[in-house]
Amino acid sequence: MTVWPAPIVKLFMNQMMPAAVLAAADDPDPAKKNGQTCEANFYSGELSLTKGSKDEAIRLFRWRQAIARTVSTNGMPPMLN
Repeated sequence: MTVWPAPIVKLFMNQMMPAAVLAAADDPDPAKKNGQTCEANFYSGELSLTKGSKDEAIRLFRWRQAIARTVSTNGMPPMLN
């Protein structure tokens, strides 16, 4: 299980750390990389919330939001991502 979004699944199965998921989001296609990076940050933030790490979750959500504001990751206007 290596193809995206498998790293997200592994994150929630405690088989990958958030930093490894972020590294796995890398892709030669800039649009795909940005989309996967947004997903990595969002789901890492969600996991942080479940573990009570509110400050880390906020940091990750803000990072995700900053990426989404600059790039459309799924064909929708950036602010709707």
